Amino acid sequence: MKIRTASVVAVIVAAVLILSGIIVCAVGSAAAKSSGVMIYPEDENGNSVYKYDFTEKNITKISVSVKDSDITVTHGGTSSYIEIRNFNANYYKLSTENNILSFSEIDNVASMFKFWEGGFSFKGMRYLFRFGDGGRGMKTVTVNIADTSMLKTVSVSEESGSFSLTGADVSADYILSLGKASADISGLSTTSVLSVSSSAGASMKISDCRAKEFSLSGGGGNFSLSGISADRADFSLKSGEIVGENVAFTELSSSSESASLDLRSLDVSKASVNSVSGQVALRLSSDLKDFAVELAAKNASVFLNDVHYSSSYSIPNESAEKSITVNTDTASILLNAAK
Repeated sequence: MKIRTASVVAVIVAAVLILSGIIVCAVGSAAAKSSGVMIYPEDENGNSVYKYDFTEKNITKISVSVKDSDITVTHGGTSSYIEIRNFNANYYKLSTENNILSFSEIDNVASMFKFWEGGFSFKGMRYLFRFGDGGRGMKTVTVNIADTSMLKTVSVSEESGSFSLTGADVSADYILSLGKASADISGLSTTSVLSVSSSAGASMKISDCRAKEFSLSGGGGNFSLSGISADRADFSLKSGEIVGENVAFTELSSSSESASLDLRSLDVSKASVNSVSGQVALRLSSDLKDFAVELAAKNASVFLNDVHYSSSYSIPNESAEKSITVNTDTASILLNAAK
């Protein structure tokens, strides 16, 4: 009986302490605000800002996972850092476990206790009972990768917002799952993988990039490609469109349901394209003398150099080292070669 009474008293005392802590935090927050005292990291515009420099860490992978944010990845300089703006400290986790810099939003108050597990130390009661949101402006994440970085992987996942990447000569994998976010990727040259996936409605601009393996995938999206080259390119898109100019692929594989494919000034050695209802237009930068060609549209038309050929056309060439094969169900096929 005494043990039970002691337990009740302990619960009551704990509740009183918690309530007292909340009241103290609320009063302190109000007093600081009225006195103009900054108790959270903010810039001159009232944005909540936190910056972490990981130059001296042996980081081999960066992982960023958010819902709605503007994400910027840059390369250059002598320091590597991540800067986050307008994220409530209660609802994100930032850690550097196992040589991985990981930043992610978390969903609820209970999970926020993981914030300092293997990551950064407890920041204080003012963060546990923070009143108000993380800041006034848009949530942003900025990552800069120093020239001397030995990074092997950059992984980004977001549902909406925007994504910007300005590149350099690197050897890392870039795995980008961008949902409905808009994207502008330019100047990246990697001896490894550049992979971009999106959802319907997304707008993606990718220019002046080089990768060993280049892939586009997802439920939809509008991709604009310019000055892209890769040893192997894989496109797998349900809907939307892929429009490219001055693109060069040793091997190209593309499959879609209703997504259209339009590549101009295409330099390719081997292309295999399959589409259900999305139109296919390939305009080569070379002639067809070294190619074997198979074009087949079940219920649509085939055009070669703007000449109509019912539903199929082929150029057999047993000695050819290059080939183009296109198959569709209800979409037309256009293949134009340089004269």
